Amino acid sequence: MDRFTSMLVFVQAVDLGSYSAVAEEQQMSPQMVGKHVRHLEQRLGAKLLNKSTRQQSLTQLGQQYYQRCKTVLAEVKAAEDEASRYLNAPRGLIKLASSITVGYILTPVIAKFMHDYHEIDIELVLTNRSVDLINEGFDAVIRLGVIENSRLIARKLISYKNIPCASPLYLQQHGIPNHPTDLNNHQCLHSHQSESKKMWRFHGSDGDFMVNLHSRLIIDNGQAQLLAAIQGLGITLQPYPMVAHALDTGKLIRVLDQYQASDIDIHIVYPVSQRLTPKFTAFLEYLLTTLPLTKMNPVVSPHPNQILNESN
Repeated sequence: MDRFTSMLVFVQAVDLGSYSAVAEEQQMSPQMVGKHVRHLEQRLGAKLLNKSTRQQSLTQLGQQYYQRCKTVLAEVKAAEDEASRYLNAPRGLIKLASSITVGYILTPVIAKFMHDYHEIDIELVLTNRSVDLINEGFDAVIRLGVIENSRLIARKLISYKNIPCASPLYLQQHGIPNHPTDLNNHQCLHSHQSESKKMWRFHGSDGDFMVNLHSRLIIDNGQAQLLAAIQGLGITLQPYPMVAHALDTGKLIRVLDQYQASDIDIHIVYPVSQRLTPKFTAFLEYLLTTLPLTKMNPVVSPHPNQILNESN
């Protein structure tokens, strides 16, 4: 018989005062409780309990052995609790993939997370290609737009506003668009990745509009598009966190502020079959609670003409 179990049964027999109470606690028969106690007595070669039909009492050796057993059981429980805390503590490496634009938005949030969780490391791979979550060993992918895959779980983190803007130089040279259809006569920086990237959608009081884009410069990276816009090469449509600093410093000016460009959701995606480890659960909960508090939407901007006049 297992000696540790026998010690546990013996201590409970003393604490609870009867074999039947121990049997109910341990879900075993009273006869099995007696076998465990006798197993210890046979190993020791001496009686531990004096037992009659009405009462039981510890022998002198039983009293000493009882105290020792309680100490051993307490130490084992403490060791198990410590091991459980270690196993359940958030620690280890989280491997993430993200589009380059989303990575720009996420990096400050990840930095704050790592300050709070010193035992978690993060590998963030920034790429605009589609990645294979399982075969490439990623814990999760953070992406823009709608995710439709029955093998994946997609949790929405936040929606952001897309802001159309251009540099003062560009607007002075090419004029200010006042309506989405005016963009047909402008250089609109965009990506070659898909047809959807070559079309901007706007909503206003006079309806919905889709604009096919024209540009001499096509760039598949949001930050590079931002730099090109600052250099006066065209109008860019970017998430507000990407352009906030350039807008605040006057390097870019918001246009078409009477129209709302399509919002885009950011999702974190992971396999349905993935076990939620403590480290990943901590990261997921941090994103879900922290990102919605991040400043993602712009304040109302003055008309571009006013800004240009003030700068002259």
